[in-house]
Amino acid sequence: MRVFLFTLLFVYNFGYSQKLLPRNTNLILTTAVSKQRMDAFWNIGLKSRIKYFEVGAEAGIGIEKTLFQNTFSPHLEIFSFYNLIQQEVQRKQGIVFGPGIILSGTTFKVNSRFNYGDLFIGYHFCLGRKWKFFHQGGYGIMVERFESNQGKIVNRAYNYCLKLGLSYAFNS
Repeated sequence: MRVFLFTLLFVYNFGYSQKLLPRNTNLILTTAVSKQRMDAFWNIGLKSRIKYFEVGAEAGIGIEKTLFQNTFSPHLEIFSFYNLIQQEVQRKQGIVFGPGIILSGTTFKVNSRFNYGDLFIGYHFCLGRKWKFFHQGGYGIMVERFESNQGKIVNRAYNYCLKLGLSYAFNS
């Protein structure tokens, strides 16, 4: 519930602050499916392009745990990318590519509450102008926290993230 309220507040403030941002800022609505080591996720979110930077957030659910294991598994992701390559190929097509950072978190409860946090160093690739196909990938560290009979346990491991999605740019 906290993740849902945080996302609503973020989307409202993000949309309202759009009036305060520079003219070359672009509000973009996204939907994507991503695969990580622990689960696959379906997310929706908002991002904004400010000159050469893209900053955004997405909220979603873990597909396997929520739909097939009947355990609600919310997922929240915050990311920032630098558009190293940003060019127009044709009037209606554009290519964007660049490195970035992805921070994500997931939680679910079976017998005890499991919390996962990830920090990825990655890249993103976009193709299109108003409707954009995008792909993101990253590799980084995952921190898992849960309680057991022995107390609180924290595990660290490496994780990956592969994402395919579609976005719509309002100001393009």
